[in-house]
Amino acid sequence: MRAYIAISGGIDVAPILGSRSTDLKAAFGGLNGRALKDGDQLPLGAPQTAQVLQIPAFGVKAPGWCHFDRTNIVEENKPLLPGAPYTTTVRVLHGPEYACFTASAHESFWSEPWLITPNSNRMGYRLAGAELKRTKNIELLSHAVLPGAIQVPGNGQPIVLMNDAQTTGGYAKIGIVIQADLWRLAQARLASTLRFTECTITDAREGCATDEALLELVSSANIACGWHAGGADEIFNCARWAVQKGTAIGAHPSFNDRGNFGRTEHHLSAAEIHAAILYQLGALSAIVRAQGACVTHVKPHGALYNQAAREPKLAQAVIAAIRDFDPALAVFGLANSALMTAAQQAGVRAVAEVFADRAYRADGSLVPRETPGAILEDEDEVLARTLKMIREQRVQAIDGHWVPLKVQTICLHGDNPHALAFAQRIRAQLDAEGIQVRSALAAS
Repeated sequence: MRAYIAISGGIDVAPILGSRSTDLKAAFGGLNGRALKDGDQLPLGAPQTAQVLQIPAFGVKAPGWCHFDRTNIVEENKPLLPGAPYTTTVRVLHGPEYACFTASAHESFWSEPWLITPNSNRMGYRLAGAELKRTKNIELLSHAVLPGAIQVPGNGQPIVLMNDAQTTGGYAKIGIVIQADLWRLAQARLASTLRFTECTITDAREGCATDEALLELVSSANIACGWHAGGADEIFNCARWAVQKGTAIGAHPSFNDRGNFGRTEHHLSAAEIHAAILYQLGALSAIVRAQGACVTHVKPHGALYNQAAREPKLAQAVIAAIRDFDPALAVFGLANSALMTAAQQAGVRAVAEVFADRAYRADGSLVPRETPGAILEDEDEVLARTLKMIREQRVQAIDGHWVPLKVQTICLHGDNPHALAFAQRIRAQLDAEGIQVRSALAAS
C-alpha cells in the first residue's frame, strides 16, 4: 500500500506547468527534477488559515474514513516476503513465448512466490524473484498486449500488465492471467506476494462463467454497489443474470475502500454512514429496477459487516439508513450480532447468517482473514460443517468451543476459488435430504 503525506501550506518549490510535482522521466519539477533522497530539506509554504480550511486544499482536516496504521520500517536490504495470508494466487495460461524460457524458469515461475515491488503501479506490477532466463535471446517485434499479460524484460523479472498498460509491447510473454482473476490481481497489495497456478483454456472459460453458474444454485445473491468492487457494467451484468435466474438480489454496501476491497475498518459518524448506505442502495436499486426487478435485502460487506456486528451504534446507523430507504428490505447479518439486534429493535426483518467457508471464534465472530485457517478450502469439511450448522444450530469455533447460532441463510464467498464446487455439493446434499432452499424473501 502506498502512503501519502499532506502538509498544511504545501511544499514550496517552483511550480512548472501549474504543478509542483516531479516528472522523473523528463527530469523537471519538484526538487531539482529528481527523486528525494536522505538528507533533503524541503521548503514549506505558509500554513493555511482557518478561513482557507473551509474549502478543499492543503491542511483540510482528514475525513472520518481516513485510517492510519503504524508500521515498523523494514531493515535495509532485508527482503520483505509476507506469509500466506498476504499471498494472492491467480490462474495463468501459457503465454505466446512460454516455450522460449528454460525449464528452470518454468519451474520457478509456477512454484515460487513473487514479490510485488513498490515500483508497481496501474500500468504494471513489477515483480521480484528468481531470474527467468530464456533459452536464447531473440528480438521481438512490438505487438498488441492486454491487461494480464506477464512480460519478462532483459533482467528476467516479470511485469504483469495492469489496466493502464500500453497497448503494444516487445518483451517475451511467459503467461497470461485469465480474465476471471484480473480483479483478484488488482486487489493484491504492494509488498505482498503473487503465486501463479497453471490453467488450461477450458478452465479459463469456465472461470468467466463461475458467477453465472453460482446463480443456478443459490437463492439470494449479494451484489457489490461500486464502493469496494464492481463498475456499472459489472453490476448491471450481475443483476441481469440474477433476474434471469430468478435469484433474489441483495445490496452489498461497504466502506469507500476499493484499494483494500472494503476490508479496512473505518470510523464514520452516523450521518456519514447514513449517506453512504443510501448512496449505494440507490445506485444498485436503479440498475435492478431498470430490469424489471427490485432489491429484496441488504447485507453489508467486509469491514462494515464485521464492525456493525460488534458495534451497536454503527449497527443502528446502518439499520436507520436501510429503513429510510425502504422499510420492507430485509437485513442479512451475522447470527447473534449487534446488527441483528438493531434490526429487530427497529422493526426491520433480520435474517441470521452463517458462513460455510469461514472459521469462527468462540464469541461467534469470524476469524480474521489474515489468520491461518480462517478461510476453509476443503470441500468435505465445508459440506460437513454446513450440514451440522443446519441440523444442530451451532458451530465449532477454531478453539474447539461450540457456539449456538440461528441459521436462516448460508453465505458462500464468490471470491473463494472453491465457491462453485462448495455450492454444488451443498445444494446437492440439501436436495437429497429434502431440505428446501428458498430465498429469504420467500421465507418471510
